[in-house]
Amino acid sequence: MSKLPELPYHDQITRSVQCSFGGYQHTKGSYDGTIYDMTNLSSDEYPLLATREKRRVFQRVTAFNGCIAVDDILCYVDGTNLYKGSDIVATLADSKKSYAVLGDRVLIFPDKVYLNLAAKGRYASEAALAAAVSNPVYGDVYAVGAAPPYALYHWTGSEWSFYEYETGTMTPFYSGGVVFKAQGTLYGEAAADNCIDVPGIDWSDYFRRGDAVTISGCTVHTDNNKTPIIREIDGSRLLFYENIFTVDTIYRYTATETVKTGDYGFTLAEKSYCFTLADSLSRGDTLTWEETGLRVNRSGVETVISVTEGVTANQLPLKETGIDYSEAKVTIKRDIPDMDYFCTANNRLWGCKGDTIFGSKLGDPFNFNVFDGLSTDSYAVDTGSPGSFTACYSYLGYPTFFKENAIYKIYGSKPTNFEAIASLTAGVAKNSEKSLAVAGDQLFYLSPAGVVCYSGGTPTFLRSAFGNVNYSNGVGGSNGLKYFISMTDGDGDSQLFVYDTAYGLWHREDDKKVLAFYRQGQQLMMVDETGFFMSVYGDGALTAGTEEESLPWSVEFGDFIENSPDKKAVTKVQLRLALATDAYAEIYLQYDGGGEERIGPTLRGAQKRSWYLPLIPKRCDYFRIKLRGEGSCHIHSLVVEYSTGSAL
Repeated sequence: MSKLPELPYHDQITRSVQCSFGGYQHTKGSYDGTIYDMTNLSSDEYPLLATREKRRVFQRVTAFNGCIAVDDILCYVDGTNLYKGSDIVATLADSKKSYAVLGDRVLIFPDKVYLNLAAKGRYASEAALAAAVSNPVYGDVYAVGAAPPYALYHWTGSEWSFYEYETGTMTPFYSGGVVFKAQGTLYGEAAADNCIDVPGIDWSDYFRRGDAVTISGCTVHTDNNKTPIIREIDGSRLLFYENIFTVDTIYRYTATETVKTGDYGFTLAEKSYCFTLADSLSRGDTLTWEETGLRVNRSGVETVISVTEGVTANQLPLKETGIDYSEAKVTIKRDIPDMDYFCTANNRLWGCKGDTIFGSKLGDPFNFNVFDGLSTDSYAVDTGSPGSFTACYSYLGYPTFFKENAIYKIYGSKPTNFEAIASLTAGVAKNSEKSLAVAGDQLFYLSPAGVVCYSGGTPTFLRSAFGNVNYSNGVGGSNGLKYFISMTDGDGDSQLFVYDTAYGLWHREDDKKVLAFYRQGQQLMMVDETGFFMSVYGDGALTAGTEEESLPWSVEFGDFIENSPDKKAVTKVQLRLALATDAYAEIYLQYDGGGEERIGPTLRGAQKRSWYLPLIPKRCDYFRIKLRGEGSCHIHSLVVEYSTGSAL
């Protein structure tokens, strides 16, 4: 704020001229032209004091559960319905949602559901798609189906091929009976103890190659309850690395030549057995021991031979052999950890829960349990510091995690050199994880001690404008240069403030309680507590939607003491205003903290002009000037003429 020099008069009348107006300064030390309080004013025309843009309402929902905009596509949840634009694409639980974007997919928590935004249009059938899009381009994607979930087809260059559903769970699972097979394949070669088979299903409907799946419910061989990585999918068979599973075991001897009749024996687990072979064995015949007896198979015909403990001279070597076995109630699931806060950075989904930080597999937000020793692996670490995380944000290319009293940044390019570096400084206040937003290349958020500005080092506090008022429950947004934040004061009332990074000024708009901010195209949008979607700031805000009917505004200047502890008397006030055609303004004075006194008529007009308002002088120690009005207004200057007197 700057003021022109005061002009002394010979009759002891002093003229104070103000042509530059600062921002919100709600402190007891607001003197001589600083602004103590305001409503719906902005820095749009700085150094003038101007009303904000009128908001425009676009739509309303009945039960707002969160939203995100990707380019020009708005995705939101109303009650249980997930919308992509105006289309309902899925049904979710009726609860508050959090969102992140990786590639074409919007990731929705806590439901752990994805929404693929790649589709350029929607058709009822594949035939309708082929008929409508006669000259497709490689990579074109369209949704096909009569009802959700819609199937996504992409053009391979020669045909339309299904590759994913438009919406689906991030944690698919199968539950039921399975067969652990002793003999499988891998990469075209025979492999042992690496296959799970469920005849009649197609595993590609559940999982993908490279998924880490958690297997649970095994009771026969409990060591098969583990989290291996799928290496191949072959219809009803899931194929893993060799020897990853335990299967049932038998001991078998296969004749390589004729075995004559007589007494024979074998030794297993340091115990010896003997038996009599009444009929000879031919090449290919087998003897099998399964702890329940010895079976002989001659050309496909099995008989049982009695066995006694003992030792004989003729020993037959029974070889340990794995065989298939079944489990009745097994669950196979691609699992994702529960995460309170999350973001995407460097082609990974990052999140946190309690004191733990998680990072997904590179390029794959569906896998958090892949540990192959590669640069693409998943990542997890416990920070070991007190307190739980309160927020997560991607800033300057680093996944950044916040506690109330600490900030953690993940440095490194791969899991083997990832490192969580902590700074013990002002973090994000509880229940203010939505206050994070970047404006003017700096990250703003609400800390336990007030709003701060963070540029990667030590946060800078911006609370001086708010005096002793403590705020909580911050929800923030940005249009690129201005930071908008809705906060709750100590009385439970909401306040919407704007910080202009270009001029370093705060302005108060109104008492709107904002549930979410989002960017759509060039516009900053918000959703209020009544479920209205409305524009806040930016190009295009005046071209659609329904404009709000009225724009009430006010400004209350701090105490005018004119750098003098002596008595003084206001003689004239002069205002230069530019009012819209349907706008008006009124001016009030307040002496020594008393009641407001309106001076002059209601000011109206559709042009910039000055109003000169003479007053009956009244002695006072200090005075305040308040302006109220409605409609678009620009305050160009404020001139106060006053006379000074004695100290008494």
